[in-house]
Amino acid sequence: MMPSLGDPICEGADLFEMGEFLIYAMTDLDRIRYFLDAIHERQMGWLSAAMTRASGPESTGVKSCSASADPSMPRPPYASPELFAVLVTPYVKRMSDLLHQYGQRADPFPRKIAKVLDEIMKMNPDGLDPIEPPPDGDIELDEVKHRIGDRVTLYGNIELKLLEHGKKDQVRDFVIRTMAQAKKGGAIVSMSTASPINDPLNPQTLDNYRVWIDTAREHGVY
Repeated sequence: MMPSLGDPICEGADLFEMGEFLIYAMTDLDRIRYFLDAIHERQMGWLSAAMTRASGPESTGVKSCSASADPSMPRPPYASPELFAVLVTPYVKRMSDLLHQYGQRADPFPRKIAKVLDEIMKMNPDGLDPIEPPPDGDIELDEVKHRIGDRVTLYGNIELKLLEHGKKDQVRDFVIRTMAQAKKGGAIVSMSTASPINDPLNPQTLDNYRVWIDTAREHGVY
């Protein structure tokens, strides 16, 4: 079971037009923080109640809980890492700390993490999802490994567009490359950065999924 709870920026920013929210955050930061604090109080109340219930005698147990959705606004290129440190880091860290008190995982999944990776690590995450390579993302698996080692589990790097539109050889070569980049030291889960929404599933996508899984099983052995 993996319930997902957005952090305040996810819930609060959606009430504004994106550019409007960013202008307020940069010009009236105290008011925006007051606004996010109010949202965060409700979210922490919900999370605390959920964890208390999950750990009770009638519960089968919550095995994993994701603390944050995608705080995509307050980070480059839309805003500075300094603004991310104010509007995201402290809130998600409190969520992570609460989850850890109950023996749960905290797996935030912000995108384009290269310039805010140090801030993300202050949240005490157990995992990062997804790790997206350029050009859609901004960081390779080997760079993440170099910067944070095996302190957290890394998920992702297999982009959905490759699975939907790539050739089998391209998929195989890319999976082999990601394994070479990140399997040393462990703590890597080969996973797509998104899930297909086609119904029925495109035959090319299905074939590429099979290639990905077969290649990961072959080259994921230590």
